[in-house]
Amino acid sequence: MDILYCILLVIFWHLIVFIFTTNLNCNLFYEKCSHINIKKNSRQEKFYDFLKIKKWKSKVPECVCRKSISGEPFIKRRFKTCKTEYVKDFIAETYIAELNHIISCMVIFVLFFILKLRTAILFSFVIIFINLPCIFIQRYNRARLKKLFFKKINRLENRSLLKL
Repeated sequence: MDILYCILLVIFWHLIVFIFTTNLNCNLFYEKCSHINIKKNSRQEKFYDFLKIKKWKSKVPECVCRKSISGEPFIKRRFKTCKTEYVKDFIAETYIAELNHIISCMVIFVLFFILKLRTAILFSFVIIFINLPCIFIQRYNRARLKKLFFKKINRLENRSLLKL
């Protein structure tokens, strides 16, 4: 019976986190879009190559819950345009999705208080196994999107310099 309550708690926790993160404003994350660490980026690329993330990331289900600038659902599987505002929104969306999965994992701490140690460890592994790949995908996509964003910004700056 404890396990049934635990499953209900985990589902309820994920639902609350989902509602919270889908109502976050993208503007909170635009500041983070404005910088990129090249050394960290190259280390991450090697890590994601090691994980072979390109091969399996398309098999992970996607949750479409936020709306894009145009008011349509923000679909992360298809890249619509290379406009800087869209790319910036996409980067912010990766931060929000990653935050969702990180906070979803926080239920693990609650489980250790209400379950026996062995059961809590089992549930923890399941929760981490479900959320960790999603976190990796968001970080992988964000690194690639930031590269694209800074290329776009540099091109726009170069064009404006040429006009002077």
